[in-house]
Amino acid sequence: MIKHPKELGFELGLVIRIGEPASISKEMPDASTVRDVVYVALLVENGRPLEKGDALKIGQTNKTLMDRWTGIVGIFKRSVRPNEESDRRKWLNAADGKEVSVWMKTAGRIEIPYAKGLTGSLFSTRGAEELFLDQ
Repeated sequence: MIKHPKELGFELGLVIRIGEPASISKEMPDASTVRDVVYVALLVENGRPLEKGDALKIGQTNKTLMDRWTGIVGIFKRSVRPNEESDRRKWLNAADGKEVSVWMKTAGRIEIPYAKGLTGSLFSTRGAEELFLDQ
């Protein structure tokens, strides 16, 4: 059984209504202030347990969740490049007219001992966490 992001320590960051245009219908305070996060986007809960493939998008950003998702919402409001057109089509096929919840978690930090003295020794684990969530 797949665990819901909430069970993995994620908190709700945004709720987005997908459509043309899309809009952010709910924004939690941390979505605009916390940087260096990993996130999971799901259709708003439908009452059944999560299954593999239910995540609409898994990702990471060194910016805030709001910074990242403002760009994603923007592909529904303007003419876009061909790759963004493909992304828009995929979103509309999966969630047109529905709400998507975006769950976020501050990325972990890992110490690299040999970096001490050369640079900061703590580094973000965003990339590793995104790979884990993709699986």
